[in-house]
Amino acid sequence: MSRGISTTFEADALYKLPVGVFILEPDSIVSLWNAVLEEWTGIEAEKIVGLPITEFFPHFGEPYFGERLAGIFAGGPPVVFSAQLHTSAVPCKTRQGKDRRQKTTVIPIGGEGGAWRALGMIQDETDLSSLIAEIAGIRDALRLEIASRTKAEAELRRQNAFLETLLDTIPSPIYYTGPDGRYLSCNKAFEGLFGKTREQIAAKTPEELWPKTTPNFMRQEDDVLLESPGVKRVEAGVRDVAGKYREMILFKASYPDPDGGVGGIVGAAMDITEHKENLRKIEYLAHHDALTGLPNRKLFLERLEHALAGAKRTASLIGLIYIDLDRFKDINDSLGHHAGDQALIEFSRRVLDKLRETDTMARIGGDEFVVIAENIKFPADLSVIAAKIEESLRAPMPLAGIMTQIRASIGVSCHPWHGDDPDALIRAADQDMYQRKKDRRLEE
Repeated sequence: MSRGISTTFEADALYKLPVGVFILEPDSIVSLWNAVLEEWTGIEAEKIVGLPITEFFPHFGEPYFGERLAGIFAGGPPVVFSAQLHTSAVPCKTRQGKDRRQKTTVIPIGGEGGAWRALGMIQDETDLSSLIAEIAGIRDALRLEIASRTKAEAELRRQNAFLETLLDTIPSPIYYTGPDGRYLSCNKAFEGLFGKTREQIAAKTPEELWPKTTPNFMRQEDDVLLESPGVKRVEAGVRDVAGKYREMILFKASYPDPDGGVGGIVGAAMDITEHKENLRKIEYLAHHDALTGLPNRKLFLERLEHALAGAKRTASLIGLIYIDLDRFKDINDSLGHHAGDQALIEFSRRVLDKLRETDTMARIGGDEFVVIAENIKFPADLSVIAAKIEESLRAPMPLAGIMTQIRASIGVSCHPWHGDDPDALIRAADQDMYQRKKDRRLEE
């Protein structure tokens, strides 16, 4: 299912997300292809994982995609391939045989050895975009048909009843307004959102219906559509009738009146609360170690850069503490990897209990950890913190039913004496740690 994912939990979480997810190694080899992409593309993970993505989608080798992926592999900012410009980054069909319209977001995630990989997340925007166009088309067809018939009034009632029934079968909240911005009607899902009937909603303005923090920008978007007909996509946070906060995407489109003017606005809403939560989980996984919950190397470097910038402005000291667990491989070999994982979790907990709230502890390797100590008064303060870390390891840990003694080698470095940049501080602390490890082994 995946190549290069740090834990089975992380890979399984990404594989089961309800959006398309893939991971590319720096050589464009696919290392993860989740269940949604299997369904959309018909390509099973076991057939594509381990192979270059260009064997299945050659356009990834073209300069337009290649240059942007190169930026991701260099740790650059996220890249977005919108449905409006590209239709789809990974072409695939719906069950009805139509091209899926996708919004693809690609972000860098840290790999082993410091290499960057590309994590792509694909959101299908086909259904709602098509829904808006279909609704607008239905209204156009209804108005033209009614105008062409002699029994216009009876036909209008019949068609409006059909449209109301049709809209009520759609699970997404849908509404439409007149040219003055007041609601004309809505479907059952929209009624349920606010706990009001369509009769109670009709003739109200957004200011009278939506939360006080929402209507201003919504009305501004409506005014733009009334002046310049088209389609707009708006994200908003609202509270439903039960008081639950829900994040929504609103798709709005202006529709014409029989005389060729703008008749009003039709809108459809999609609840993306769960989707947003999944995005936050992905963002968390991109910056934190899945086992211990500590910041990973990427987040550690970002915080160290920020701390150094502040220290240079205020002429203050910053310390770096590099920790390596001694003979950790022996624990994995003798007690099993589960015991090794428990040791890492317990070690992280113990050390965090000894640190200040302003300190940052990160896991940057299998058994390697670092601590950023900001606002220290003297370099000797680092020795005090290191002593507290060693003290936290005095009590044995219960691993696989066996009380096991864990030891660690600790090295320190201090800005500005050991450098003004992250690489210099890390290198100095790493060298100090290895020298102490060497000295301890000689003493033993």
